[in-house]
Amino acid sequence: SLKAIDLSKVTAVGSNAFYRVPLGAVDLSNVVTIGDNGFREAKGLSLIGDTSKIKTLGSMAFDNCHGIEGEVYFPSLTSFGTFCFRGCKFTKFSAPILTNTSNSAFTNCGNLESVDLPACTSLASYLFAENGTKNTVMKKLSLPSCTNLSNYSLNLFMNLEVLVLAANSVCTLGGVDAIRNVSPIRTGTGHVYVPAALIESYKTATNWSTLYAANPDIFQPIEGSEYE
Repeated sequence: SLKAIDLSKVTAVGSNAFYRVPLGAVDLSNVVTIGDNGFREAKGLSLIGDTSKIKTLGSMAFDNCHGIEGEVYFPSLTSFGTFCFRGCKFTKFSAPILTNTSNSAFTNCGNLESVDLPACTSLASYLFAENGTKNTVMKKLSLPSCTNLSNYSLNLFMNLEVLVLAANSVCTLGGVDAIRNVSPIRTGTGHVYVPAALIESYKTATNWSTLYAANPDIFQPIEGSEYE
């Protein structure tokens, strides 16, 4: 079976190209796009070289690639498809120019401790979803540009204590279960940090009002906090 291949000069990986191929380390330093199922279930796959040129990832591009661990950084990524990173073992994920997301992309990413999406304005339904693998290590999440949290978007995070929403308008909450019901934010000990000028609006906003009724201290001002 194929376990090694030189992709150092490849710019595009087609759909199903390495579906269930037991690859080891691959160099994607010149790859710009990866199609649907490009490396799906290539469970030994690990990444070497940089991923700075990758702009688009299809659905299930890295689905259940258990060998992708540690920190992953996609500085040019503008879109990814559904279930793109399901089951990956990385601890940190960064995509600084990504603005929108797709459903279920990070399902079962139980090792995820840090997410950096500074330009992202909308989190899709079940973006971070639990389907058999729980995440208990993510405690704090900052979404400085987010204006929409779809229902179940943060469902994966069992122990989320702090959510920072810094946009200058109230972030739409698609449903109370956007935030996991057993997380500290839902059970009364966690907080959502927002601009001070918006706190009263958050208290009466759709779905946020339900969370406020259950946890009157949920909203805290960003100003003067460590998250400013």
